[in-house]
Amino acid sequence: MINHSRSSAALLILIATLICLLAVEAKANQSCRDAVQAAESEFGIPTDLLMAMNQVETLWSNQAWPWSLNISGKPRRYKDDLSMTTALNEVIARTENVDIGCMQINWRWVGKTCANDPRQLVDPKVNAKCSAMYLTSLYHQLGSWHKAVKAYHVGPNRTDPPVQRRADRYVCKVGKEYALLLGQKAPCNDN
Repeated sequence: MINHSRSSAALLILIATLICLLAVEAKANQSCRDAVQAAESEFGIPTDLLMAMNQVETLWSNQAWPWSLNISGKPRRYKDDLSMTTALNEVIARTENVDIGCMQINWRWVGKTCANDPRQLVDPKVNAKCSAMYLTSLYHQLGSWHKAVKAYHVGPNRTDPPVQRRADRYVCKVGKEYALLLGQKAPCNDN
């Protein structure tokens, strides 16, 4: 005989757990989005451009995930900032080639220009502001947002064809997200 009260209690616990997980995901997603929008505004970046980049950089399970690392080309997602910080401490002991947080700030090439410690970039606000500073500096150096977004992915001085093809694919992905956010048709096809 099935004990319906036990089954009902287990179902309620499962539902409550799922609601809590969804709330954590929504809060994480919103922390990235809020930080990115504030950075766009502060640095005069066209509305939703940095947001489109954020979605290309860390979109996971349809969420802009702040607790993301990319370690030497291998993406990792963490449940919270503490888990990510713990992992980051271990990674930094081995390599500086790690992309951190909402905007995937590379510690070796960009992060050191706006933070004294890679763990500072775990904070979505610091991360988004660093990203905005870098993107804006690329815009001023290269003269267009398109070129700045392209250089954001590979650096401003990389000219070898395979790297440029990778950067073009990145720009196309960002362009698609940007068009979607603006309610427009995608500007390119990255097939």
